[in-house]
Amino acid sequence: MEIAAASKFGQKLAHTDKHVRDKAVKSLTLYLVKKKEWSDLDLDKIWKALFYCMWMSDKLKIQNELAENLSKLVHAFPDSDLKMRFLHSFFKTIHREWHGIDGLRLDKFYSLIRKMLFQSFQVLQSEWDQAEAFATHISGEILSKLPNGLRLHMCDVYLEELHKSIGATVESDNLVMLLEPFFTLISSETDKIVTKRVNDMVFQSMLNTYQFQDTLKEDAATTDSEDGDDDTPEAKVFGAAHLADVQHRVFELAAAAETQDRNRNILYSIYSAYFGATKVDSAKQTKKRPAPTSPVDEGKKKKAKKTVDPIDADEKSPKKTKQVDEKAKVVVADDEKSPKKAAKATKQAQEEDKSPKKAAKVVKQAQEEGKSPKKADKVAKSKEEAPKKATKKAEVTEVEEKSPKKVNKEAEKKSKALEKAVEADVAPKKTAKKDKKAAAAAPTTQKEKATPYPRCTSCGGFGKGLIAVNKSMCAHCERAAKKAAKAQASNDKKRKAAAAAAAEVSEAVLQEASKKVRFGTNKALPYELSMKRMKKSVEKELVKPATGKGVLKVKEVIATATSNVKKNTTLNVKRARAADFF
Repeated sequence: MEIAAASKFGQKLAHTDKHVRDKAVKSLTLYLVKKKEWSDLDLDKIWKALFYCMWMSDKLKIQNELAENLSKLVHAFPDSDLKMRFLHSFFKTIHREWHGIDGLRLDKFYSLIRKMLFQSFQVLQSEWDQAEAFATHISGEILSKLPNGLRLHMCDVYLEELHKSIGATVESDNLVMLLEPFFTLISSETDKIVTKRVNDMVFQSMLNTYQFQDTLKEDAATTDSEDGDDDTPEAKVFGAAHLADVQHRVFELAAAAETQDRNRNILYSIYSAYFGATKVDSAKQTKKRPAPTSPVDEGKKKKAKKTVDPIDADEKSPKKTKQVDEKAKVVVADDEKSPKKAAKATKQAQEEDKSPKKAAKVVKQAQEEGKSPKKADKVAKSKEEAPKKATKKAEVTEVEEKSPKKVNKEAEKKSKALEKAVEADVAPKKTAKKDKKAAAAAPTTQKEKATPYPRCTSCGGFGKGLIAVNKSMCAHCERAAKKAAKAQASNDKKRKAAAAAAAEVSEAVLQEASKKVRFGTNKALPYELSMKRMKKSVEKELVKPATGKGVLKVKEVIATATSNVKKNTTLNVKRARAADFF
């Protein structure tokens, strides 16, 4: 996409005038039809401009119309791959710009997401090979990332738009593929709010609000035809899908080792609810399905076929037995001509049967195969047929006398194989003894090793000049110990100061409580207050206004014995007049 074209579309799509924005959307549809090569950056630029085109739109009808037009731009691309990339760019853009959307503009972007899901399902209806890519785009760009608001809205809208768009024609396999993002989300998500919303709005609603071929109720179809009421809502049915296939996938996730324990309980509860509606056991269905074989397993199977025991291979291959019989017949015919060679061959065969090495081999094979009774029966039969094989070997040896070099080579190979087997049995015993001796000789800890320098009692280190004279620890450990002691002392001081402050506060509270006057329970007042009141009463009796002119007349008050006031000497003294001072 050229820079000039991108800038023009961006300016017109984000224009404040509605007519300019509408013309830009029409010209953009024509441009999308003509151009066939797009980069991811070009698609991101287009969706950035379309996002702000939606941002500038106002009024409910205009917003819904614009959301419908923007969602139908998917069908303008000629290639299915470009359509999926266009949808991927939309999910990236809406996730990137979600944090900047304010509450007043949130509803119109909700409607845009809903319309885009509807049109994307319409695209998948004719191109089911892109269903997996669509599921990965939703899971990777929205459901596996924060914020939760976008994920929760996707859970609320997804199943409803899927049923509206292709609910009557979608098959079970495609439905499971489209629900795969929610399978991964409910099995691996740690947020309780998100898992609860997925369970309620996706999996439980499939059971409660929607019907499938295997859960379709016959009464629902008859009651609609008989009653003929238009007010009753139509049943939401996935006409070509089975709920049992979704149930099998839920069971597989619940039994998987990667699923979290809390989410496993939720999945098993979903499975039990589905089982009550379908009456199909998913455990039996999984046993019937062939286990997926990886290329590594196939390679191992091929190797196992190549390394089959020679005895079992000879028993299982009838062609080889026929060839041996034919060779035996030929050898018998030659034996009639040379009886001396036949006698020699029989002696050699008898000696070979009596050889202790072969006897030891037979015993080992019997011990190894003693766990399986079938193999034990094979060994017994082989012992019974030993003389017959001996005669056959004798017959075959005459043919092999012509090539003594081959016989010598085979004998050498057998002897080497026996030596290797004996060494393999003896070697582990010797290594075990050596390991025991080494473990006994080696010191258990690092401190037990003999060193020419003294070790630090704290860290166990040693070296020249590491530890000073008349000291048991290195300088680093001493500094660490001093720091720890200082920290402990400071902590103790702080703790004591805090305890002393708390004690002072408690004492002050107790003192204040003791000074309070309690009325009602005890009418006695504190001593200080009573003394003040008493002095005021005395002053009222003593001080009186003067009646004469220029002379201060003071009434002499004599304290009586009945009064509670103590005798005061100053009360009985006459006050001096002003003339006394001149």
